[in-house]
Amino acid sequence: MKWLDEMEIVVDISSCADKDIVKFVSQSFKVDALTWWKAMIQSTGKVSLYNMKWSKFVDLIKETYYPPHEVEKVESYFLTLTMKNMDCRKYVSGYNSLSRLVPYLITPEVKRIARFIGGLAPEIKGMVKSSKPITFRSDVDLSLSLTQDEVRLRSVKTETDGKRKRDDNRFQNSKKGKFGFDKNQQRDLKNVVCYGCGEKSHTKTNCSKRAAEGNPKPGEAKKPIARAFQLTAREVVKDANIITGTFLVVDQVFCPKQDIVYD
Repeated sequence: MKWLDEMEIVVDISSCADKDIVKFVSQSFKVDALTWWKAMIQSTGKVSLYNMKWSKFVDLIKETYYPPHEVEKVESYFLTLTMKNMDCRKYVSGYNSLSRLVPYLITPEVKRIARFIGGLAPEIKGMVKSSKPITFRSDVDLSLSLTQDEVRLRSVKTETDGKRKRDDNRFQNSKKGKFGFDKNQQRDLKNVVCYGCGEKSHTKTNCSKRAAEGNPKPGEAKKPIARAFQLTAREVVKDANIITGTFLVVDQVFCPKQDIVYD
């Protein structure tokens, strides 16, 4: 049946006139099929064979090359044929090809229309069915149009979802910690020791105690941060970071003698 199906596809593509289909197809016969066809011509004659209707020609090929169980496979495949991946054109082509092999399954026209609608994608099947097409041609045209609309809507939805996802990612990034730490990074700070207060779970930059000491209450001046060091004279001499020497408490340049008041 595969060979017969391929032959149907060739006929579909060629757009050959009905009266010339048998002649056109028989020219592609090779090996056993060609031998069989030549024998038929000798016994029946070219004229009667070339004028044969397509349905009769298909039946003749079936009787010769395809046993009943193969025919049943084609029937089953046709009855379960469905549109896949929203490709309506491919479904129409497959439907037309197979229906020529089993014309008795699509007769009359109402049956042909119903079988076609039955294989459409769920997204458009209901709309096509509710329109109640009266011809197979109108059935096909409507299905193609609705499928095109559905594909376009899916494309727009995909683009919109992608934009929404990018916006959500930006929003999540903006919710990170004050100093750029996200939740996982903040959990990792539980073992960090602050160099300002000596406590864990935060850094010196984010130390609440340090911030409290450096922020005076309203109306109060900010307290200067000072450090006191208690060193012995021996430690002072040995420490290279300590500058030793003498300096005048009252500088003559900045504080002239006459301006000094002695008690």
